[in-house]
Amino acid sequence: MTFKGKDFKSDKNLIFSEPWQAELFAITLNLHEKGLFNWDSWTKKLGGSLKREKNKSKDDLEDYFLNWLSALEETLLEKKVTELTKIIKIEKAWRDAISKTPHGKKVEISGKVLNSIL
Repeated sequence: MTFKGKDFKSDKNLIFSEPWQAELFAITLNLHEKGLFNWDSWTKKLGGSLKREKNKSKDDLEDYFLNWLSALEETLLEKKVTELTKIIKIEKAWRDAISKTPHGKKVEISGKVLNSIL
């Protein structure tokens, strides 16, 4: 994936402590590339989230990406791409899937569950 001339697939300097962080990053870039929002408005939204939620986690990288997620959710709600009830249901589905997945295994939500939400 490239953004502003930078190839993120081959960039070994990107740091993600969890796979969901990399996936969130890729989803955000994809939505930007599809024209859902411009990058300047995105960075302002992310900056606002970071200022509001400063230092709530002991893990700086986790804290950063939780704020990234919050900013993306706000953007999707503002653009009327989704509804808060759907975000809450998806979050619950992830928590349920995480609790049922053995340690070290990939966490997945079934298509049936996703289809019932979306």
